[in-house]
Amino acid sequence: MKYKRLITIALCMTLLLTGCVKLPERTVHEEPEPVTSYSAGQMYLALAGRRGEMKNVYTDRVFDVIVGDSGRKYSDTFADTVHDYLEKVQVMSEMCERREIELSMTETKEIDKAVDTFMEEFSTSGNSYEITPEEVEEMLTDLKKTELLRELIIEEADVEVSESDARVMDVERIELSTSDKAYEVLNKINDNPDVEFFTIARRNSENADIALSVGIGDMGDVIDEVIFRLNDGEVSPVIPCNGRYYIFRCVSGYNPEATAVRKEKMTRERQNRAVGLKYEEYIAEHPFEMNEEEWIKAVKMCNDNPEVPDIYEAVKRD
Repeated sequence: MKYKRLITIALCMTLLLTGCVKLPERTVHEEPEPVTSYSAGQMYLALAGRRGEMKNVYTDRVFDVIVGDSGRKYSDTFADTVHDYLEKVQVMSEMCERREIELSMTETKEIDKAVDTFMEEFSTSGNSYEITPEEVEEMLTDLKKTELLRELIIEEADVEVSESDARVMDVERIELSTSDKAYEVLNKINDNPDVEFFTIARRNSENADIALSVGIGDMGDVIDEVIFRLNDGEVSPVIPCNGRYYIFRCVSGYNPEATAVRKEKMTRERQNRAVGLKYEEYIAEHPFEMNEEEWIKAVKMCNDNPEVPDIYEAVKRD
């Protein structure tokens, strides 16, 4: 389904600006139009829709859980998360206007179809609130345009991760608190080549975590400088670091599966950083504040009637 990526973005608040699309058939505005804060009804759709998703996964009890030492219920922090999410969507939508990003004709028709699907379900849901097709269309359009803007920013930025940068190696580690003990253990390793390193490590290491998969940066520069030069089977010298002493054995200098996972994670982080920087630059010059009166109304609407057809589920179906 062509809308699958749009749905994923809308449902995963922590991945608000993810996606990967091409930018064909664009039209432009000669003069960017200002973007105003969403209405209470639109905020309600996002708040209640996301609440329903959380309820389906974790049940209603999740909203009564106390978060950390703050004494606040998860229902409160959850609302804050959706508030921030909606604010980011609106700011990114305004960025799209200023970059003259618009949907193609095909994308517009798909939005129209999604709106019709949702409104049909909403009208038969028994929900007493009035939501207009125009409000639904605006939200889905903003999400799609935000996705396109994210991809454009990523294309402009240098986010490529090399295999070398992402490389993960498998090692065995001995950690000790004194230099004398570290050299004593290293001598045992050198004097007993028939005894497995892991066996000696298990008997002597003060840290029970012996077998590790590590990437560059995981252990710090001092240790990285030594262990990433080791060949398979080689044992490092004693490495003093932050008042501790380490001996490593390289089991495998390259773990392809772990490297692939790390590369994907690093790429995603660089993409998010690139988009985040552009967002922060824009918001610094174009401050935006959500209409808090409308937000308060939306929260009350959600408390009074938390059940709403899932706007994002609607676009999954043909």
